[in-house]
Amino acid sequence: ALQLWKLSVAAGGQFETECRILNQKGEYRWHLARALPQFDAEGNITEWFGSCTDIHDQKKMRELALHNAKQLRMITDALPALVSYLDSDHIYRFNNGAFADWHGVTDLVGTHLKDFLGEKIYAVIQPNLARAFAGETLSFEEFMPKFNCHEVLRMVRINYIPDFDDSGQVKGLVVLVHDITQS
Repeated sequence: ALQLWKLSVAAGGQFETECRILNQKGEYRWHLARALPQFDAEGNITEWFGSCTDIHDQKKMRELALHNAKQLRMITDALPALVSYLDSDHIYRFNNGAFADWHGVTDLVGTHLKDFLGEKIYAVIQPNLARAFAGETLSFEEFMPKFNCHEVLRMVRINYIPDFDDSGQVKGLVVLVHDITQS
């Protein structure tokens, strides 16, 4: 923080950093420290306006959320099923390692379902997608391509699990896919 402060003073620029500050109880808590220089007519700094905001609880919540996301990734990557999450616009927001391996891709986040699966397969699953986005939990079987190659089809069981927001609207779907093709 001291190094950044010295740079801000030397450059006459805004100062902002997160740092731990010892409080009266003897506890270190995270704070967001900010300062803006005020200049006179000649461009010299005359004073600084600053604030120091306690962000300890928010920082701890971010750390917990990051930890939970890492645990969720570890758990879903260990599952012998394809796991993905589609938002209400049919955009991938998550896919696990099995999903990536099955389709031979690393990350589909931000990709539209139709762009990935293609028109033909998208049309086949569209009626079930509509039902799921209307709030129905579904489980059905369908032939699907493996390794994003339309010549290699596998029989899969697909589960659509609606994810509801606080108002009861479906904001997305958890999608689980199991290969049930007989070997």
